Amino acid sequence: MNFKTLLISQVLFILIISGCAVYYPQVTPPNLINKKGDLNVQGGGTLYSPYMYPDGVYGSASYGINSFISSQVYSSYKIFSGANFEGNISLYKNITPKIFVSGTVGYSYGFNKVEMWNMKYGDYTWKGNYNLQFGKIIFSKTSKLFEWGTQLKIGVLSPDYTKKYNGENDEIIVKNVNQNGISYEPGFFVKYNSSSRMEYYVQLSACYIEPINKPDYYTLPYWYFGNVGFGVSYKLNKSE
Repeated sequence: MNFKTLLISQVLFILIISGCAVYYPQVTPPNLINKKGDLNVQGGGTLYSPYMYPDGVYGSASYGINSFISSQVYSSYKIFSGANFEGNISLYKNITPKIFVSGTVGYSYGFNKVEMWNMKYGDYTWKGNYNLQFGKIIFSKTSKLFEWGTQLKIGVLSPDYTKKYNGENDEIIVKNVNQNGISYEPGFFVKYNSSSRMEYYVQLSACYIEPINKPDYYTLPYWYFGNVGFGVSYKLNKSE
């Protein structure tokens, strides 16, 4: 399967999935800083599948601290999943002039209020916050005009939520949910290098959460697939 076929199949797969959730996989722009002193800023939006209308915005900045360490800050707002803030630091290396790898550790915090419906509860509401301590690996390959790659983010998700719904006699029931889980978030991205400073990119992400504490299934609703990010990256300070 060539690169073009892989990209098209990934896009089509995500477009046919839809849903609403408390936690979405983030589309943090991949930190591809590979030189000391480089300063990149990114901005863009997210798309809600399967209808592909814009449902969120985000911004980030990344900086090359030295020849092997970089850092990044990120913030996003998504209509159906509230706000998220993230900071991370990476060790990076160019294995060859065209192949880049990095390892990242970071912390993410988010909060939201999600209104949902099902046959059992009717209308009900999730409200609260979460934090995520994570590690991430990025691999990318560069050609003349494009850079594409994959990433895997694994972390411990610690939520603090309340679930509010009407009981059988229309009494209001509030349940506290503090179920921790291991979050697995694979991603795929491709960038188009329009100039030495300007780049455009699209990113696809997925998510699976394995519960740490009982019950055996993960209680909080989270979004398996369907987070699509797009944006632009600009080098404010390009090192020599």
